Amino acid sequence: RVKGGLRVDVGVPGFVPASQVGTKDVRTLERFVGRSLRLRVLEADRRSKKVVLSHRQLVEEEREQRRAETMARLEEGVVMEGKVRSLTSYGAFIDLGGVDGLLHVSEIAWTRVKDPAEVLKVGDTVQVTVLDVNKETGKISLSRRQILPDPWKEAARKLRPGQMVKGRITRVVRTGAFAQLNEAGIEGFIPVSEISSKRINDPAEVLHAGQEVDMKIVDLRIESRRMSLSLQAAEQEMERQEYRSYMATQERATVTLGDRFGALLQQVDVADAPEAEATPEETTPEEAGEA
Repeated sequence: RVKGGLRVDVGVPGFVPASQVGTKDVRTLERFVGRSLRLRVLEADRRSKKVVLSHRQLVEEEREQRRAETMARLEEGVVMEGKVRSLTSYGAFIDLGGVDGLLHVSEIAWTRVKDPAEVLKVGDTVQVTVLDVNKETGKISLSRRQILPDPWKEAARKLRPGQMVKGRITRVVRTGAFAQLNEAGIEGFIPVSEISSKRINDPAEVLHAGQEVDMKIVDLRIESRRMSLSLQAAEQEMERQEYRSYMATQERATVTLGDRFGALLQQVDVADAPEAEATPEETTPEEAGEA
């Protein structure tokens, strides 16, 4: 590395300006030292023995060639492999091979993703499905969740209305709260009227994101991917279960104590009862006369 770029040996000394190296960060030029690069000659002055070369031009040409090849293969529904180039608040840009596509935050996973950085990082290799291609503008829409297992299909086999479930509050809104089920991995909604038996004005008075709660499934619509949950009904169900468990314990205790005390009382009666007196034998008239 030299001031302003790289010095290279192409049989004669040559110079690659930093702007022609192919990296936006000049501070990373050291990583090219010792490597072989394909270069295009920009300027060659034999008298002054000055040779200026470019690596970026070849990189851009190769990228444009890959872009044309990629665009020819792109069509709706095709599954492709790409690399995460950058992350934003609204999604991730995926390099599909010379061309970038947008993986919107809503298409990263089946569950709600607040920040793409929670799931992806720059440099990750991911499988994506092409949702839409506009070859005029070059805009490409991608989806990752469509090639992931659909948790709602699994939920159709495991869940039913009236079932007790455990989950975590993901977000609280004015009209209620959203909660993600621990086992099924799907999200449902708890209306404000189902949060507590007491009247509350703001769900945030009772719930907060990350809170673990017991819930009861009130309504489940797999086709529309909607599920209604209730904390109030879950609390009532738990109280009923506790009452039934208590009553069952009391019934078992009553029978057991009655049996035990009944047996003991029978033993005491037999032990304390006086011996029966012998019945006097009947006497004949003759015996009576003799007496």
